[in-house]
Amino acid sequence: MSCHIGIVGSGNLASHLSQGLADAGLKLSFIHSRNSRKGKSLARRAGTGFLKDVPQAAGTDSLLFICTSDQSIESLFKTYTGKGYTLIHCSGMVSMPDLRNHGQPTGVFYPVQSFSELLPVVWKDLPVCLEGSDAGVLRSLKSIAHQLGCKQKVLNSRQRAYLHLAAVFANNFSNAHYMMAESILKEMNLPFNLLRPLILQTALKIQQASPREVQTGPARRHDMKSIRSHLELLSHHPEKKKIYKALTAYLLHPDND
Repeated sequence: MSCHIGIVGSGNLASHLSQGLADAGLKLSFIHSRNSRKGKSLARRAGTGFLKDVPQAAGTDSLLFICTSDQSIESLFKTYTGKGYTLIHCSGMVSMPDLRNHGQPTGVFYPVQSFSELLPVVWKDLPVCLEGSDAGVLRSLKSIAHQLGCKQKVLNSRQRAYLHLAAVFANNFSNAHYMMAESILKEMNLPFNLLRPLILQTALKIQQASPREVQTGPARRHDMKSIRSHLELLSHHPEKKKIYKALTAYLLHPDND
């Protein structure tokens, strides 16, 4: 595929995407960011130039990836309308219909991943959800996903929103539980390292089976004595106790959902 690709942003998503595109042999035309220090550093790593302003598109095959927060996507689409780009965002929640009134070809390239400075991203086999305002946009995004080696899935905006909701439960809320677990352990001067093998084992099990099949614990066993003991230990932590009771109620009767 031969096209001109620009990236707006310099955070974790922009960093990993620009590096992934460069590694896949897709030449980046430029990096643009309000943070010039981070933007210039990112451009050097990706082997491209940093621009203070987004120029007019070099041709009809020019794609501009908006790798910024969800809150800024719509305003940035307005900013770059008229510059001749196909505008692409990478959000799970920003709906395609919300952006179509800007009159530009638009698309979605949503990687189902949490991006961090701590870990590299392996794009090969990473699920990426695609949506395009027309067949040409979708074809371009499919080609990019193919060159990255991603597992691509075409979803509409509503499907993508539900996937994002599921990802919040699976990832963000799970990590919030790790935060609570760490807090509980600190009360007894115990290290969080005691739980790391357990967390890893659970993550490995659900690579091979449904989460429902691998669920364990007192609620799964209807061990009400242990549950009552846990609630007693949480008597001075009303928020954690509320969450424990809600999750336990769900696990006691998961088929009622």
